[in-house]
Amino acid sequence: MLRYPRDIVNQDTDYVDIKIYKYKAPFSSQGFGDNASVSGYNQSVSDLGTIKESIILYMPEDIQAQYGANWEGKNISSIGRGILGTGGGLSGNDLGVAFKAMGETIATVGEGLTQGTVVANLVSNALKEANFDTLSTQDIFSGGTGRIFNPNTEVIYQGPQMRTFTLNFKLQPKNSPEAQEIKKIISAFKKAMLPKYNEGSELLFGTIKGKDSQGVNLRGFVGVPDIVDVKFKRGGANHPYVSQFKPCAITSVDVNYTPDGAWATYTDGSPVATSLSLGFQELKMVYAEEIDQGGY
Repeated sequence: MLRYPRDIVNQDTDYVDIKIYKYKAPFSSQGFGDNASVSGYNQSVSDLGTIKESIILYMPEDIQAQYGANWEGKNISSIGRGILGTGGGLSGNDLGVAFKAMGETIATVGEGLTQGTVVANLVSNALKEANFDTLSTQDIFSGGTGRIFNPNTEVIYQGPQMRTFTLNFKLQPKNSPEAQEIKKIISAFKKAMLPKYNEGSELLFGTIKGKDSQGVNLRGFVGVPDIVDVKFKRGGANHPYVSQFKPCAITSVDVNYTPDGAWATYTDGSPVATSLSLGFQELKMVYAEEIDQGGY
């Protein structure tokens, strides 16, 4: 276990516990069962295997947890509202029934499209074939009649934003052993975020359907970088007042050997101070139900 400061932890200490694991491909061991549950979704990061390195650092000065969502405005015409409304009215029933009703509505609407819309589409296609600028149906209605279809814009949820965060540390060794510890910590993060060159000696498939196989030689491939599990802790437990994160990828490792603006070393050549900035991106989405369960 690497740590800075070396005497950092007791039962009342707040600190960051970062464990490094070998990356496990999310679909490498899953079967074809129902993984639609939250536990099934988290399966690939619920058991990360053997710890490659364990690093303990002091609680940084700037700790933030940001939550984001992607909402996007969509233009839904009156026809579209009618079609979506058909399915929405059946939302309490079987999903297949709702989609079937929507399909039937689309067919009915298709038969009853106005002549103006058909003409506008023909004009749009003709201009496109003649290598003129592409004009939409809305452009043609606007330029020809001074009217457009009511867009009926609605803001619709598209999905979550994956959480990212940065931790910044200033490492100032008090003695030579602590300087060596800092060097090892920085080296561990560098190695964890970089691809692995020597993992190409394995075979992709050892057996196929119980029969021996030559497999596929991986010497033309590189291994995916390691992942980390970052936990904010108090004593031996997760800190109850700080948001926790699921396992993360390391997206950046920034090292500054002159954080005070001047080069300065001890007699053995180790820097008087080194700043370390680590960027992380969470590998899994967080669901509302998990906030109370896991402190996310």
